[in-house]
Parts: sequence; C-alpha cells; structure tokens
Amino acid sequence: MRITAIIAAAGKGVRSECENKLFEQAQGKTVLQYAAQKFLDSDRIDGIIIVAAKENINKISKLFDGKNKPVKIVCGGETRTASVKNALFAAKDSDIVLIHDGARPFISDKVIDDCINSVISFGSGIAAVPVRDTLKKADNGKILGGIDRECLYAVQTPQGFYYKDIFKAYNLAGNKTYTDDSSVYAEYIEAPHLCKGESGNIKITYFDDLEFFFRESNIMKCGTGYDSHRFEKERKFILGGVEIPYEKGLAGHSDADALAHALCDSLLSAAGLSDIGNYFPDSSDKYKNADSMKLLAQCRMIIAEKGYKVCNVSAVINCEKPKISPYLSQMKENIALALNIKKCDIGISAKTNEGMGFSGRGEGLFVIANSVII
Repeated sequence: MRITAIIAAAGKGVRSECENKLFEQAQGKTVLQYAAQKFLDSDRIDGIIIVAAKENINKISKLFDGKNKPVKIVCGGETRTASVKNALFAAKDSDIVLIHDGARPFISDKVIDDCINSVISFGSGIAAVPVRDTLKKADNGKILGGIDRECLYAVQTPQGFYYKDIFKAYNLAGNKTYTDDSSVYAEYIEAPHLCKGESGNIKITYFDDLEFFFRESNIMKCGTGYDSHRFEKERKFILGGVEIPYEKGLAGHSDADALAHALCDSLLSAAGLSDIGNYFPDSSDKYKNADSMKLLAQCRMIIAEKGYKVCNVSAVINCEKPKISPYLSQMKENIALALNIKKCDIGISAKTNEGMGFSGRGEGLFVIANSVII
C-alpha cells in the first residue's frame, strides 16, 4: 500500500502580515520544512508532493533537495481546491493520500499514524479537536446568542482518504471551491470520519501564530567550554582580545587567548559540533599567532550555518595574577563585537584559586565558559 503526503503550500498567507509565512524561519528551517519533516521521517509515508505557487517552485525545490524520500513539487492553482486537485493528478500511483497544510508546522507522528489508521478502518481520517471555548453568535459587536459546542469540532489537517475516492470527489467538484478536503469528500462520497487531532497542531494564520512558532521552535541549547594555558616569558598576555600588561604571556600556537578559546568551544558544543582544534588546528601555520577574537567570530559563523544564533555567553577566568577585573569591560565589548550580541548578554567574572593548583601557583590560568544558542 503506497501512502503519499500532499502538502498544500501555494497560498500567500496575507493575514500573517509577512511576505510569505511559509518561509519564516526558526533554527534555520522554514515553517514549510517543519510541516513536511514528520512526513519525511515517517516509515509509513512513501513520498511527498508539495503544491507551490509558480514563483516559489525553485525556492521550495532547493529546500527539499537530497531528502531521504521522493519529494515532487507541482504548480498550484488559483484556489486551494484547484491546487490540491493538481497534486492529486500527480499522485496517481497512491493508494492513500494525506493532505496537510504547509502552514501547520507542529504535526506529530501520532496524528499522522491515527489519520492513516482511520483511513484503513473507516475510509477517511480527518484530524480534529473538540471545541473548548464557549461560542457566541454576534452582530456589530453585540452577542445575539450562544451555540451549543457539544458536537462541535475544530477541523485540522492532515485529512486522509483512499486515493480513488478523493480523486473522484475532486473531479466531480469541477470548479467549485472548498475550504478543506473533507467538505469535498462529504459532498460527493460520504460523511468523513474524524480522528484525533492535537491542540498544538495549529495553523499559522495571523502574526500572533508566527510569534508562537518562533517561541516553540527556538529551543535553547547550552554548551560548555574549557581552556587552560601556561604562562611563558617573552609572550604578550592577551585575554578576551585585550593585551594586559604583565611580565609573561600565555603559551600557545595562536595568541593563546584562553577566554576566546573557551567561548569557541562552548558555542561549538552547544551546536553539537567538534571542538576548536577541529576547525583551527595548531598544526596549521595559518593559525600561527592568530587573533583568537577573529576565530571566535568565525565560530559564530559556523553555528549560523547550522541555523543557530548566539543568545548569551558567560565565563569564569581563574587567574592568581595579574588582576583581571580592570579589563573585563573591554573584554565584553570585544566579545560582543565578535558574536554580534549586546554587552549586557555577556557575563565574565575573574577569580583566584587561593594558591591552590597550577593556577594558584601562578603557572598558568584556566577559563570555563558557557553559551546559550537558539
């Protein structure tokens, strides 16, 4: 049995007050990519058809290049009904189709499975949730009366059908327009069967919905970094991009800025990437005496390519001497510039080790750093 997911993504979404809500991003992925991902990951879905506006076909094709299952892009029509009809013509090798809104990014595996199971058992499966709020009729801002919500449901997507039935219904519908697929099915085949939806399976319609999308999708990730360097004569002492007057500096291949290095590792760690040595190896002459603040800025670009941005960072510098605190403000300014964040989003403290260990004996220093990225 071949099951195809059709993603309706040819609309303009004018009520969302943005250029196109489907291309709004969180963590480097668009609303449309989130809406399609669960179908791409499902073992029960064999292929995906995305209906796109003509001007967006190339853009959407690039979003889904190299995926683990076939993704076909077809041109949409003037209405949602016409667009789905075009997709159905492209899905003729399917036994079951699940039709889903491209603006519903929070679809779950369970809803997909329940929808498919409902089609197999009852011929159709329409994701829906009972209406929770009290409903009223109103005119010109005045309530005219109540509506019994006992038998009322808010219909969502996906909406699943046997292909032969929904294809027949859409052909019989001709040029009529409908707000959803269950309405077409109900008019020409039979009363569709509801399956359990989820309250979180919202459709991005208004600007407030986009704010919810950003909030729910931008899951914060934390990373920790550590670096230590011994002191060495005839070296500049550079920390946080600041040259600190002292009789010794930190030994290392680059400028040995332990604060910058610890922050680099904390960012890379938060993004699930390898440590700083993988990107800037000390075996390369390219990084001999390198400015570590520039390396920190490069780490910001590395995680940006993965769809992340820096939220805030903090660090503890453990150094017996010289006194570090007079230079913390300038360090924050340098780090803010490298990471493109505000100075108030950076916390740095300086501590001594009270004479204990290599740091306490003045042999070197160490830094522990933490980063939060979204």
